[in-house]
Amino acid sequence: MIGRKHLPKPNSGLDLILAFAIFAGIGLVVLYLNSNSVSQLEGKVQLIDGDSFRTNGQEVRLVGIDAPEGKQLCVKNRQKWRCGRESTQFLRRLISGKPVNCEGHEYDKFDRLLAKCHVNGVEINQMMVRNGWAVAFGDYRQEQADAKREKKGIWIGEFDFPQDWRRHNRLVDQWSR
Repeated sequence: MIGRKHLPKPNSGLDLILAFAIFAGIGLVVLYLNSNSVSQLEGKVQLIDGDSFRTNGQEVRLVGIDAPEGKQLCVKNRQKWRCGRESTQFLRRLISGKPVNCEGHEYDKFDRLLAKCHVNGVEINQMMVRNGWAVAFGDYRQEQADAKREKKGIWIGEFDFPQDWRRHNRLVDQWSR
């Protein structure tokens, strides 16, 4: 029989650090697995704007592109025109009520799935940039260069990049309050 004097004494400080390290490691593994998981959605969509929509209760943001905002104006032949609305209309025609298939690996700060989406085998993200209705945002540089050279969509005139337009209009909204 082993007596009490032969059992190691617990070192509560060291034990606590070890337990914390183990739980932190498990947490990191779970985060890694979640960040690399694939989310797939398929269904009809409700458009929000030229690069986002809702399907099956989930908001989706087309990854790698940035389309003009719904209220954004561009300039063509010294005349303002509603390029944001035109971008959304192009996406509407591209989808035209057909089911959309999306695959994404992460979510943005607004809990939107960042995804590449297809309709009838055609990649929507790429087509938005290729036809000049969105700018490349990390991907699709060649498609943007082609659209710009061919003066398609927003490249027919002058415009603020959507990211710059949002930043400027957010500041204007804050100053007008």
